[in-house]
Order: sequence, then C-alpha cells, then structure tokens
Amino acid sequence: MKLLVLSLTALLFLASSGLSAQAVEGKKPLVLFFSYSGNSQAIAKLIAQKTGGDLVEIEPVKAYPKDYNDCVDQAKEELNRSDRPEVKTDPARLAGHDAIILVHPNWWGTLPMPVATFLEKADFSGKTVFLVTTHGGGGTGRSQKDLSKLAKEATVKDTLAIYGKGDNTLASDLDKWLAKNGLTS
Repeated sequence: MKLLVLSLTALLFLASSGLSAQAVEGKKPLVLFFSYSGNSQAIAKLIAQKTGGDLVEIEPVKAYPKDYNDCVDQAKEELNRSDRPEVKTDPARLAGHDAIILVHPNWWGTLPMPVATFLEKADFSGKTVFLVTTHGGGGTGRSQKDLSKLAKEATVKDTLAIYGKGDNTLASDLDKWLAKNGLTS
C-alpha cells in the first residue's frame, strides 16, 4: 500500500508541477520535424537521441527550391495565400505517442506551410506538443499561437527557441528543457 501511495504522490507532484508523466510511464515521445537547411533536422536528431524518441520528418511532396532566395520567396507566397502544400508524411504516425516534440524553422514569423498541412490533417486528441523553433533572429514568432489554432485538440507547451544550429550550450540547454518538461528521466 505504501508503494501505491508513493506512486500516486509522485504522479500528483508531476501533474502539479506542470511536468508530463512521459518519463515515468516509459513512453517514447515522437520527434516530428520539418527542415530546409538541415538545422532543424540536426536538432531533432539530437532530441531523439536524448529522449529515445521516434524520429519522423514532415516531407513536402514537392521539394523547395535549392536556392535560398527562391525558397524564401516561395515560403512567403505560400504564407500570404495560406497554402497547404501536400506532404508525404502520414498523420497516422502520431498514433501510440502522447508526447510530440515538433521541431521546425521560423518561416516569416510562423510555422512553414507544410507543417500547417500536417497539423491540420493529424489527430491531436489527448496529445501534448512541445515546440522547438530554429530561427535566424526572429525567435519563435507566432509559432506557438498558430500551432494551438491548427492542432486544436492538443495541449501546447512553451516553445524552445534555438538560434541557427545552436551554440556550444545547445546540448545542456536541450537537457534542461527536456528535463523541465518531463521528457527525460
């Protein structure tokens, strides 16, 4: 009986502290990412390594132009038109995961449109989304707000902003953020 009380006490502590019970329950998070330049992909891989999470890429059906300026122009046009480019990634990949760590670049102050496409198609019922945004100076923009609108059934946690590829404190910053959110033991 003491063990049961201790376990309930531990879960109540986690719930009251705002931490998820993922590490306690032994469930692996899903590390979902979209990347153009490779920065978000590298950070997503590091997070998957640190959490033991499954790694899934959101891939657009039509690749973005290799030329950076052409890509930036296309991304701006898509945002202005509220386009939803088709993606190859099946939204059913979320099944079996209660914790989703979404890693993406800040494009024009928000999520890239292929990420919006995926979010609108996926079922986020009962899921908690932890957001990591890479940026070149724009911080997280309105990514968290837009994520909350697109994945209405999800519980959305605070965003971690990472400039570029991160600096020499990236690993320890990630460790602190993951621990704070209960994503590592």
